[in-house]
Amino acid sequence: MSQDLTGDLVAHEVMLTVLDAEGARHRALPVSLADVVLAALAAEPETLAELETAITRYNRPACQTGFLANLREGISEERWDAGIVLIDLPARLVVADTEPVLYQPALSGAALYCPDPPPDWSQLSAEEAIWIYYQLSDDWLLADGLADWQTLAAQRRAERARQPRFDARPVLFGRALHEFILTECLAAHAAGQENPIVDIHTRWLLTPRTDLHGKTPRELLLANRHFLDLDLWWREQQWSLTSECPLPLARESAAYRFAAFGTHSNVVHFDLLRHLLAACWEQVCATPNLERSSELARLAQLQTDWLATSDEYSFSPEWLLEQERLRVPLAASHQHAVPDPDCPICEMTADPLIGGPTFMHLDGHHLDLEDNWVFSFHATREDWEAERREWEERNRKFNEEWAAREAAGQPAFSPDNFAIDTWDFDAELEEKSLTDDDDDDQGKLVC
Repeated sequence: MSQDLTGDLVAHEVMLTVLDAEGARHRALPVSLADVVLAALAAEPETLAELETAITRYNRPACQTGFLANLREGISEERWDAGIVLIDLPARLVVADTEPVLYQPALSGAALYCPDPPPDWSQLSAEEAIWIYYQLSDDWLLADGLADWQTLAAQRRAERARQPRFDARPVLFGRALHEFILTECLAAHAAGQENPIVDIHTRWLLTPRTDLHGKTPRELLLANRHFLDLDLWWREQQWSLTSECPLPLARESAAYRFAAFGTHSNVVHFDLLRHLLAACWEQVCATPNLERSSELARLAQLQTDWLATSDEYSFSPEWLLEQERLRVPLAASHQHAVPDPDCPICEMTADPLIGGPTFMHLDGHHLDLEDNWVFSFHATREDWEAERREWEERNRKFNEEWAAREAAGQPAFSPDNFAIDTWDFDAELEEKSLTDDDDDDQGKLVC
């Protein structure tokens, strides 16, 4: 994408059509606004109305002026100077037939942020423009060329209809969880087991369930964790660059109602399950002939109380879950943000007037301390074991170098002899699955 705000970015237009299950709208748009529409797809809209709301995340004037009102009814394949783009929301499909030198849509990139009121773009320099990165979920497909695109869209719509989205929260955070815990604790006690908590937790995560459409709790917890974390990451960057909290998802939107689980949800679910397991096991061991209904009611109340009042985190667990579901970053107060009050650099960077907003994350490090791949964020045991081998090799090399320097009477650490791995921003972007086609785009993000 060009950074010349008075040149190609504004001058060139693409014919854009967006479709949902009820109809289609189209219009020729500047390529910069077409990228805003693509970026809005990260909010996983299912309808044109949800797309319009998602666009306001990047184009604030759209809150008042709207977006759909400026589009015409129907599908258009009329050739425009930069080409044609069609977006089918129910099919999760982007079809592009464009002139690459003028416009090249992508499923990841950067969109030009428009504040309210909008600036005079002709007077705005490239350095003053704000670019917000985006990354669409893996279920989106970018197809090149218009040939037979409607057949492809129909096929993808049918495939998605056979696997409808559903909300797993009533299972993962509801009565089904409590019943599993109680049943397993009773069975473990009857079998004379001494401490079955880890085993029960493992079975819960790895057991396929009919109420989860044949999937395991672990599969659903991890399915879109990376995508959700990444979208929240870009919302943090947006907040830092614009000094405004990004707009949340609408609670009536499909993206909210059927929301996936990010790292924060995974961590809270882990800690909640351990809390309930410990309480249930203690009760089962202490109460002969335990009444099932009363224990299920007690577990439900324990969960309600823990989610609302637990002090394991800086915020209540239920609030953490809701913020993630709304796609709103966790802005931390000065008190929470300063790890060392005696560190002047920490104090300075935590000052919002100097370093901008500060954000809190749950990294789930205590899940790694379990030394069990089931509780890790790795999809497979093989991936987890490969990471463990890499850590062991790094530790081995470090210990060898340390011992060699001590044997030679040399200091173990000094600026000249100790190499510290620094954060490679380009490598981080590549790891986050961003395309690296446009070198100019890679410099737009300010950390």
